[in-house]
Amino acid sequence: MRALSRLCVAFLFALCAIAAWCSGQVAAPASEGETAVQLPEGVAATVNGEPISEQEWIETLKRVAGRSVMEFIIRHKVVHQAAKKQGIELTEAELQEIFDRKIVEAGGVAQLQGYLSRIGESLTDFKGRLHTETLLRRMAAEGVSVSDEELGKYYLEQYGRSADVQAIVTDSAEKAAAALAQVKSGADFGQVAASVSIDPATAENHGYIPVPITEGVFPKPLGGIMMTQALAEELFALEPGEMTGVIAGAGDSFYLFKMGQMRPARDVKFEDVKDDVRKAAMEYKIQPRAAQILQQLLNSADIRVGI
Repeated sequence: MRALSRLCVAFLFALCAIAAWCSGQVAAPASEGETAVQLPEGVAATVNGEPISEQEWIETLKRVAGRSVMEFIIRHKVVHQAAKKQGIELTEAELQEIFDRKIVEAGGVAQLQGYLSRIGESLTDFKGRLHTETLLRRMAAEGVSVSDEELGKYYLEQYGRSADVQAIVTDSAEKAAAALAQVKSGADFGQVAASVSIDPATAENHGYIPVPITEGVFPKPLGGIMMTQALAEELFALEPGEMTGVIAGAGDSFYLFKMGQMRPARDVKFEDVKDDVRKAAMEYKIQPRAAQILQQLLNSADIRVGI
């Protein structure tokens, strides 16, 4: 999992995971004194003897969460319709295998149920979501392959050098130069980042890029920073504690960097992990493509909402 998370670093700040688009609302905790009992027909609950009708409950649900729930259902519908049209299927045995694997990854049924309870989802709903996600991923995997050259880059992404780096992002060279002057005058880099950086992902983290910089696959967005191969090579040439000068970034961005802890490449032979790297590389490619396909399906669908 650690290797996979490093491999997917380029999309941590730019894209949502496939599950994100179909996640439910966070469930509110049960109120103290709440008890599940058998109530008269048509009554959803009572408060100090005063009934809340099922109709009131349903109308409130429609008004408060109806639109988001409808969007949730629509996303599932368009994926299943497209999969059926393309002849992409998922057998019950295949789905159960995926479901069982998720249980193992979670540490057991109880742990998975606990997590799902916190996000307001049942095991049955989760299994349905897995079904939809898997169909979407299979659509996204059509025609996707990894060349030997790409495989080498993905290997470096997982097992090559990595480093913790602080950054300051500004929208002008003058502001970046002023920030550099502050740091050189003795100001703490992280405090300057927190006060002047326009990139929340780093400014709110004492200037640290939330994930280590790595070798391998470029370009990749890290918060508000577009990491290129040339920029990564420049950073890896620094010594721990050393800073760069002002660097012109993508668009109107200007960067300052300070090198933190650096870790050497891991002693792992390419041939020993080649198959795992290929699987992770496919995942790296499929994730953004799945998001694009979903958006295309939604844009092209004839959707009419009456709520």
